[in-house]
Order: sequence, then C-alpha cells, then structure tokens
Amino acid sequence: MVAFLTFPSTPRKLAPVLSVEEVERVLGALELAKYRVLFTTMYAAGLRITEVCHLQTSDIDAQRGVIHVKCAKGKKERLVMLPPRLLKILRAYWAQERPPKPWLFVSTRDPSKPVVVSTTRKAFEHATLVAGLTRKATPHALRHSFATHLLENGDRPARHPGAARSRQRLFDRTLRRGFYPNDREDQESNRSAVEDRVRAVIGG
Repeated sequence: MVAFLTFPSTPRKLAPVLSVEEVERVLGALELAKYRVLFTTMYAAGLRITEVCHLQTSDIDAQRGVIHVKCAKGKKERLVMLPPRLLKILRAYWAQERPPKPWLFVSTRDPSKPVVVSTTRKAFEHATLVAGLTRKATPHALRHSFATHLLENGDRPARHPGAARSRQRLFDRTLRRGFYPNDREDQESNRSAVEDRVRAVIGG
C-alpha cells in the first residue's frame, strides 16, 4: 500500500455571474412577492439560500443597519449589511403580507414553518426561464454576482468602511423596480395603487 499517493480532485465549477441587467430581469420575472423580496434580499445582502430562507423578522436590525444571520454556513452566526433601500422594501413587504412570526418568508403549506428551500430553488429556476436567460443559473449565482459587480465597480471588500456606500450605490442602480405583490386574486385592479405605494416607499 502506498499511502503517500494522492489523486487529483474533481475541479469545482464556479457559479455563473449574472450581469446587472440579468439580475433585474430575473427579479422582475418573480411573480409572487414572497419570492421577489426573498431573492432581492439574497442579492442585496450576499446571503446563501438557506440563510435567507431561515431569516426571522427579529433578525432585521433596522437601528444598526444589519441583518443577523443565524443559520450561516458551519453553524456560525454573522452580521451582514442591511442597505437602506432593502430595509424599505422589507417593510413594505411585511406591511402587505404580514407573515406570521417568527419567519420572514413562510411556507405556503404550513405558515408556522419557513419557506422550503427546494421550492424556492424551483421558483428561481422558473424565473430564469421567464426572463429568457440563455445559460443555466442557480440562486447562488446572485451571491457571486453581487460580489463581482462590486469588484467591477472598483469597490472595496465588504470589511472596508467604504463598502456600505459602494453596495448602496449598486443596489440603488440594480433594484429600481422594487417589488410588486402579485399573488392576490384582485391583483389587476389593485396593481396601479400598489405600484404607486411601493414607488413612494422605495423611491423607484
């Protein structure tokens, strides 16, 4: 037996990086407010899908401008930045949907539980098809895309004090449309009123 021999590991492929315009198209293709705001939060805060699906309303610290991520990789808690515009979107979403505590995004079948990760992935996959993306992209692409967009803008790493301003500029540019609660039966009659209200909230 030769113990010192090693075999080459299988190369790991990086998640594709979406352009700012592609991110806009995907977010715009998500019809349900729950999923649109969920993926908006994932992109704006650089969260993993399991992290955003398990967010609780108490994790949103508006006063400090941070999100407390408790279901982080390796069971380690961490704080991520909460852009002001994302906070306004989350407030508008909460006022419209009133998700039962403690979860911010709840399961459709059982509102006492968080939204199901596998169902969330399917919603994203459907949105990429509706948006007409020519390449396959997973939700994790949003996390990679935002970090890449910051670097392309010449911005600093997230730990640098200037990162908050950099991320806010890019976030304002990318998420001009905000979100529209589309899962109501009377959505067509209320759509204009909802859009006007949300534009007033987020300045879109």
